[in-house]
Amino acid sequence: LAPEAHAWVTHQISDGHNRESVLAASGHVVRGDDGPKLALDALDASVAFEGLSVRYLDTMPPATGVGGLAKFTQTTVAIAVATGKLDALAIGPASVRIVYPPAAHIAIQAATRGPLTSLLDVLAHEPIALRERVALPSAGVAGTATTRVRLAFPLPGPPKPGKLGLRAHATVADAT
Repeated sequence: LAPEAHAWVTHQISDGHNRESVLAASGHVVRGDDGPKLALDALDASVAFEGLSVRYLDTMPPATGVGGLAKFTQTTVAIAVATGKLDALAIGPASVRIVYPPAAHIAIQAATRGPLTSLLDVLAHEPIALRERVALPSAGVAGTATTRVRLAFPLPGPPKPGKLGLRAHATVADAT
């Protein structure tokens, strides 16, 4: 149904396991010159998962221990993430939405909390490369950060820095 979304999921997600799956589908047979084919009329599916490793961008560190619930329809995948880690940052809650057709797009909204050093380390990776754009120390930093971040970009292909749809808000406490 959605080759770009399927390719992203199968290439970017590893590890973990499925706790529960539910599938409801209906369709009908269409007779054509090439013989009969199945046409999908409706799809409603869900997958509860835990322990996934997700490489949301190829150049960024993966989110690990990801758990939640994914719901599938003929045009969208909506994922509610309850738990996960990004370096030493706790992830959650978070949502991921993949919309297709005609062209697949992904939107990610996530809350994180944890050491400021971990946040800076994650943001140092391409395509964000924050330390290349802003003079930030790489050692001797302490404190905690609570963030809300949003990414939105087309699939397939690696997004460029200006095409990430990046929006973020962070609250830093006890910084030194």
